[in-house]
Parts: sequence; C-alpha cells; structure tokens
Amino acid sequence: MSDRYRPKPGEDIRSLLTLNVLVVLVMLGMGMVAPILPLYGKTFGASTTLVGFLITSFGLARMIVDLPAGILAEKYGRRIILTGGPLLMAVGSLFCALAGSFGQLVFWRFAQGAGSAMYTTAAMTAVADLSTAANRGRNMALYQGSILIGAGLGPALGGLLAGRLSYRAPFFFFALLAFAGAFWAWLTLPETQTKNSPAAPRLAGEKPSVWALIGNLNFFLIGLVNFGVFFTRAGANMDLVPLAGSEKVGLNPEQLGFTLTLGSLVNLAVLPLAGWLADRYGRKLAIVPANLISGLALLFFASGNSYWLFLLGVLLYGISSGLGGTTPAAYVADIVPRHTYGLAMGLLRTFGDVGFVAAPVFLGWLTDLGDYRLAFWFNAFFMVASSAAFGVWAREEKKKETFSWEKNKKGSANG
Repeated sequence: MSDRYRPKPGEDIRSLLTLNVLVVLVMLGMGMVAPILPLYGKTFGASTTLVGFLITSFGLARMIVDLPAGILAEKYGRRIILTGGPLLMAVGSLFCALAGSFGQLVFWRFAQGAGSAMYTTAAMTAVADLSTAANRGRNMALYQGSILIGAGLGPALGGLLAGRLSYRAPFFFFALLAFAGAFWAWLTLPETQTKNSPAAPRLAGEKPSVWALIGNLNFFLIGLVNFGVFFTRAGANMDLVPLAGSEKVGLNPEQLGFTLTLGSLVNLAVLPLAGWLADRYGRKLAIVPANLISGLALLFFASGNSYWLFLLGVLLYGISSGLGGTTPAAYVADIVPRHTYGLAMGLLRTFGDVGFVAAPVFLGWLTDLGDYRLAFWFNAFFMVASSAAFGVWAREEKKKETFSWEKNKKGSANG
C-alpha cells in the first residue's frame, strides 16, 4: 500500500461530500434525542440531579475517548474509526430505547458519547487529510455546516416522533440513522491516512507524544482557545442563556426558541465567509475576532433585562460561532505533520470536551454565588484573555512549516 491513497481527479471532493453526508445523518440523530432526553429520564423516576448526570455522562465519555480515538485513527486508519463510531452510537441508541432502568439508560448514553468521540475525532482528521493549507478553512467550514444542518433539523423530528409515538421512538430512529451512517462510511469512504511521510519530522527514536504537543506553545494556545469555545457553548449558550432569557428577560419557550434559532441561522450563514477568510488571510484573522465577538456577546447577556440586548447577544454569538467554530482544527492541521493528525485532533477535542463538561457546573456555581452577571462576566473575561494570548504569542503558519518535534525535545516552546 502506498503512503496515501492516490485519488483520481475530483475524488477528494467526492470523499468530503460523502463524509459530510455521514455527519448530517449522525447529527440528525443526535439532535432528535437531545430535547427529549431529560423528559425520557424523568419517566424512570429520576430526580433533576440524576437527569443532569444523564446529560453529563455523554460529555464525560467524549472527554475520555477523544484522545484514544485519535491514537487509534493513527494506528488503524480513519475509515475503521469512522465506521466503528456510528456503529457504537447505533448500539447505544438502540439499548437506550430498550432501557429497563435509569442505570441502563446512563450506561448506554455513555456508550453513545464514546461513539461520538470516535466518529468526531476521525471525521475532523479525515477532513484535514483531504485538505491543503489553501482550502482547509473552507473544508472545515463545510464540515461545521453539516453539523449544524443535522443538529438543526433533528429536534423538530425528534419532538414529532416523541409526541406521536413515545419518548423511546427517537432513540430507535437514531439507531437506524447511525447504522445507515456506519454502512455508508464503510461502503463509500476511502482510507485517507498518511503513513510514514518522509517529509514529516519525527522525534529521534520515539513516537510523537501528547506531552510534546502540550509543550508546544502554539498547540497549547489553540487548545486553550478550543477549551474556551466549548466552555462557552456548554456553560453559557446551552445552559445560562436560556435560563437568563426566561428569568431575566421574561421570554416564553416559543419566543426563546425563535430567538435562539435566529442565532443558529446566523451561525450557518457566516460559515462560508469564515472559511474564505481563514484560507485567504490566515487562521488567526478568524479565530481572534471570533473570540472577541463571543466575549462581547456575553457582556450583552450580562448587561440587563432588555430583549433587544439579549437578541443582539444571541446574534453576535452566532457570528462568533460561525467565524471560529472549526478554524482551530484547521490551525492545528497547519502546525503538525500529517502522520500526527489523529493524535493532534484527539487532543484538541479533549481540550474542548473538558471545557464542555466543566462549564455548566462551574458557571452554575458562579450564578448561585452571585448572579447571572458574575458567570457571564467571568466567561467573557476568559474568552477575551485566551484570544489575546493566542493573538500575541501563537505563530501563523503561512508557509509549509510543520510542528518541530526536535525543538520540543530540546525544551523549546516555539514550534
């Protein structure tokens, strides 16, 4: 087998489209079960605290499996992980639907999270494989758009199935979609892995390590940025913003849903521009403004009880998510050699999922300690500080430069 499969003209484009079909299928299923999961958990007599743990278990599994998934993608290839992840999600969803106790539901929800980590890490790695420095930002934007399309359509379909049939029905349908996605990936996706590229620098006598990546200033700073993006997504956008909209602004569920949908539409609309900017002018031009705009949005959420300020915050957050959502992955692919994409993407996802798991608890504690403003102010400060640090100290890889393992071996943090 050659170092990399040799695509025929146009095959990379077909592979990207095939991969994004898989992403839409999986995210459609995830979106279907998300809004009814707490209600389904309550049918087992679980308390609100236990229902929260049911939701957290998914994020915990992703946090634990992200890095191993990246390592496995390097060892065995992307295709088998892209197939195995949806397959595990399908099995987990099927047994969630058949759960006879709350404990069983938590266990199989954890399995779904593990499958999500596998497929997401491998998908990001495959997008990097199929891209060059010249088009990586746009390809990552297309990938993010597929996520948003699936996640956006899923809740409506899941609610319809739950209302017409039962809370178990969306899980059965998710299992069907995930099985179809796994079958689709196995039949149509080529292996995109690069092996033993002679141009890729290596540590003498040893394999590239997690610690070498973390010890590189460029990678650590982009990891910190990704932590902040996921921290804000889970803690502010998914948790505090709906609560503040209801309690401070006085929005009913329909008004709140409409307002948040506008933000999601703005997110989707900005993605093509974000990809073009990142490819044309560099990743930092997308990442730094995105985080600064996110911090500004959080300040609007903290500023008062006005609906117009709340709406402005939602729209600004949609812009920031569209600009910076997947650009960190493009930046990572710029600074590491091809044969370490799986390891690097897995570690980048780990940074993000640590933030995803920690944010709801920590920002909830700050809210209880003070009020919503304290939590939003802290989140805004972190986003601005991490953005400033990345903007000042991270290097923009404008040439065909790669991560220097030898410099890290000698203790350098300049990459």
